[in-house]
Amino acid sequence: MKRLITYLLMLSFMVFACGVSDILGQDQEDEDTPYWYVAEYQIPPQKMDSLRTLAKKSDPVYEMAIDEGYILDYKELFHHTGGEYNFVRMIKYPSWSVIEEGPELGEVAEDAMPDKSKRQEIMKGFEWVFKGVQHKDNIYTVVE
Repeated sequence: MKRLITYLLMLSFMVFACGVSDILGQDQEDEDTPYWYVAEYQIPPQKMDSLRTLAKKSDPVYEMAIDEGYILDYKELFHHTGGEYNFVRMIKYPSWSVIEEGPELGEVAEDAMPDKSKRQEIMKGFEWVFKGVQHKDNIYTVVE
């Protein structure tokens, strides 16, 4: 018990003396640090095929966002029948400021898909697939 109290006191001292970011190795934001925005969804199995089709139709939006430098990469992972979160969308942004201030993918979609009715049809499909679906979001950096 004494060892635990001593450990906690030392940890508290280090936090106040050095700052939490120094202890955890988290420096202030580096503009050259890419971030992966990861969204995980629990999609009903009967909607997975529709989601795959919609994801393929939205590829031009992500490709244009990459061409314009808004995002660096994206991945979509599907697990048809198992797992609590069976669809994962990962978007790699070049910096935190792009996440906060950059254009929304909806804005990019207007340029990538000029046909408004086609865009609306795809968006309605996504709304149907994601309606009432549980999800969680996380943002990661790659440590090298």
